[in-house]
Amino acid sequence: MIKIEVAIAELVLDGKEEEAIELHKVYHLLQDCPVLAVLQARDLEFPKKFVDEIIRVFDVKRLY
Repeated sequence: MIKIEVAIAELVLDGKEEEAIELHKVYHLLQDCPVLAVLQARDLEFPKKFVDEIIRVFDVKRLY
């Protein structure tokens, strides 16, 4: 979670507010519902490596 917080801060500092907002949406969902966070990250076309990391860290089961 700290890595995501840092990434959001870096995006803001780099002037990439829209990307920061998108990442914050996923971050917020991770706290309550990791499954929805995975779906949101996929919908926003985040890198597969990032989505796979969420699945692994939060033990999200396969979606059928």
